[in-house]
Amino acid sequence: LGDVNLLERNLAFDNEGDGFAIGEGYRDNTFDANTATGNGGNGFGIAGTGHTFVRNVARDNGVVGFAAVTGSGDIRFDANTATGNEIHGFQILEPGGNRLARNMASGNGAVGFAVEVGAEGNTLHANIAGKNGEDGFRILSSGNMFKRNAAMDNGSMGFNAGADSNTFSSNDACGNAFVDAADDGSD
Repeated sequence: LGDVNLLERNLAFDNEGDGFAIGEGYRDNTFDANTATGNGGNGFGIAGTGHTFVRNVARDNGVVGFAAVTGSGDIRFDANTATGNEIHGFQILEPGGNRLARNMASGNGAVGFAVEVGAEGNTLHANIAGKNGEDGFRILSSGNMFKRNAAMDNGSMGFNAGADSNTFSSNDACGNAFVDAADDGSD
């Protein structure tokens, strides 16, 4: 793909692997209003840094809707939708430093927003996770900020904090099958 490109209004469907993929070492690409549907891998497989994802849709993919893999960071996700993906809607791996705002994850097989071990310094603001198979938000790393997010009607927990030193402010959770919020982090 290269650096500093704009991909706008494209459709990736029924591919064996990822719908859209950015390789390691690339930076500052913008994806606006693209759709990835029915792909065997991730809808959007993301490596590199400084990318922006705005108004994209990842639907019914075989793995994760939006997967920021190990080595990616400083990525902005704004007003994207992940629905019906086999595993997670959004998955953030290390190192972190990403911003997710006004995104929706619904009907995914496992977690709506998965912040994995080592993904520190992320900000999640005004996101909605509903009707996912497991947790709405699962947090397995420290130093993240969650503000004004909503988790509703998920199969397990609304907010599952499995790490310490995260900040939660003005979030809402209701109707989740097991519990609306749990703090299993250790000090």
